[in-house]
Amino acid sequence: MRASLDNRGQSAAEFALTAPLILLLFFCLIQAAYCTLTCLVVQRSALVAARHAARQDGTGGPAASPLLEATIALLPLADLHRSNLVALVLTRVDINRRGPEVEAVVRYPMPLCVPLAGRWFGERLNPPMDLSDSSVGKILKQAFRLSGRTTPDFSFNVAHPTYFRIITFRASAPLEAPPSRR
Repeated sequence: MRASLDNRGQSAAEFALTAPLILLLFFCLIQAAYCTLTCLVVQRSALVAARHAARQDGTGGPAASPLLEATIALLPLADLHRSNLVALVLTRVDINRRGPEVEAVVRYPMPLCVPLAGRWFGERLNPPMDLSDSSVGKILKQAFRLSGRTTPDFSFNVAHPTYFRIITFRASAPLEAPPSRR
């Protein structure tokens, strides 16, 4: 009987020592998969923005905005978690014209979900609290409307991850001649 109790105590001690490492490994695998998905979506967003800016003839207005196109390409990330909606608000898209081509630079703040990793690998970013009248809020609402999704609540008074890792992708596309008007 005594040997049975000792084995149970030993098993409990071994589990207590290995459980944090196993959980950390599990969270790291989830973060790695999320990071891979995010990188693919942000890379696609930069490509869409560059291609759209290269064929834009300057007469399209806000509906023909490379920023809007990049935001629509980033919308699949908003379905994963509310913190990605905060990241969409903080995303920057820059369009640079360099000679015969256009370069799009997308800077996306990826939320970090591994416990304690944010302090080492991330930085704190604070979203604006009111998006109702801002240009970013209007573009996000238009992106959700154009993609056929319901527009979420953009009030960020709820708790959200405070640590983000900025990932940047660049894409370029050759300028296209504007269509001829007859």
